[in-house]
Amino acid sequence: MSQRLVVFLSSTVEDLDATRRDLRAALVERGVDVRMSEEPDFPVEPGVTSHDACLRAVRGAHVFVLLVASRFGGEYQRQNKSITWREWEEAMDAKLLPVVLVHRDTNALARSVYEARREQMAAHPTEQVLEIDARLRADPRFADRKPDRHNLPGVQRFIDTLRKGHVDNWVHLDWDGTPREAMRRVDARLSAALAVAREQERPVRETAERERLRLRATQEVSALAARLAVHVHTGAKPLDAAVSLLLSGFAIHARDLLGYGPEDRWNFVVYRRDGDMLHPAARCCHPAIPVHGRSWRVGQGHVGLSVSRDRLLVGGDIRHGDAWIPSGAKPTDVDHYVSAVSVPFSFGGGTDGPDGALIVTSSRLDHFRSPTQIEVLTAGTLTNMLTMLHAAGAS
Repeated sequence: MSQRLVVFLSSTVEDLDATRRDLRAALVERGVDVRMSEEPDFPVEPGVTSHDACLRAVRGAHVFVLLVASRFGGEYQRQNKSITWREWEEAMDAKLLPVVLVHRDTNALARSVYEARREQMAAHPTEQVLEIDARLRADPRFADRKPDRHNLPGVQRFIDTLRKGHVDNWVHLDWDGTPREAMRRVDARLSAALAVAREQERPVRETAERERLRLRATQEVSALAARLAVHVHTGAKPLDAAVSLLLSGFAIHARDLLGYGPEDRWNFVVYRRDGDMLHPAARCCHPAIPVHGRSWRVGQGHVGLSVSRDRLLVGGDIRHGDAWIPSGAKPTDVDHYVSAVSVPFSFGGGTDGPDGALIVTSSRLDHFRSPTQIEVLTAGTLTNMLTMLHAAGAS
């Protein structure tokens, strides 16, 4: 279903074509998607009849606007119901917000047809609905008249169905037939629906924009990593200098890559393994974070546990688990290092475990919280870039 508010506009077309188009234009101007069967963008599928395509499209809408005048329209699968009737039933089953407008002249005719139907049923108690309809259509008062009148008895049965069982004011039997009055009635029902739909649409737009920015930032940092790998491989730039430059690239794009906010303090550290120790090889952090240059034993601290277990490790609050070493923590560490993701990497081809790890931390609680979170997956992508640099230096 579209994330914008979608209105399905149902009515007979031949007699209401101009009204449909004017109403559609007014709705589109309000930012609403409108589904009309005669439009070229109407959703259809191979092997599906035009009537069934309409029913499927109804279920893809939020609001069902029905205009009823004096034409019955095409019959649906010999059910003695029009396709418009079936669209209404489909909308009710799907619990769409309904707005039903019945032309006042048609409603008056329907009342006359109803009275005549009662008389015919009393006179011919054994006749079926179709036979009674045929008698009524032969009555000059209710005869077909091109282009605006067709099968008034069928229209009367449809209106009678519309009037029964509804619980609020969504059926209006006094529509004057103008697009202006139709839009006024629709607006009265849409205001709440529009507010809800737009509130739902906003986070979707924001998420899409964040993903666009993340992709662009990833592409830019990836291009930087590729250039640096060439420099390292050719000896034009030392490995440690290239790693530091790449971390600076991470920091420049920290907001888009990893979702840091203006109040968050970020920290990127690359550790290399030397036996049972992990020593910081490069670091880039928020200006408010003091640099201690601390080394960790494999199995100690968040990064050490990640290396010892040889897997990505993520924590929404590392201060209350086995990754926190109180005896070695500085007084401000509890404010700076709250959530973290550590990703081990290997580049030497050995079998003794990882050669190092990247740790990314945030001062925000639950900034990093799940292995499947997009920010955590992005940290894994950044680690792959670092692995490429180290492999270039080892070759």
